[in-house]
Amino acid sequence: DSHGALLGQGCFAPGTAKATYGTGSSVMMQTGDACIESTGGLVTSLAWGLSGRGNYVLEGNLNYTGAVISWLKKDVGLLRTDAESEQLARQAHPGDRTYFVPAFTGLGAPYWDSEATGLLTGITRTTG
Repeated sequence: DSHGALLGQGCFAPGTAKATYGTGSSVMMQTGDACIESTGGLVTSLAWGLSGRGNYVLEGNLNYTGAVISWLKKDVGLLRTDAESEQLARQAHPGDRTYFVPAFTGLGAPYWDSEATGLLTGITRTTG
């Protein structure tokens, strides 16, 4: 679906990009007919081929993004609705330095570590 979204969002020119959010997420940038090999952990793939010419992309996938909201609702019981996630996010204080890494199925780009696990750190008595 990421490649279809690239086409559907009109990313035809090199340098144009899109982000797709769902259970996981994808960020994809059109590189035109240049098949660029990433040195930063992205994937190079064929976006589409038209009239015998290929158009390429650089892509980074995140394994677990939107599914975190479902997990917080159904498994943890922290949220009653999806909208509550935005309310909580707006109440966060960047200076608290609380971090959550939802690596439930490993880490995608740029690390590609299928053995990575989730992490919650920086919690104090005043967090929240």
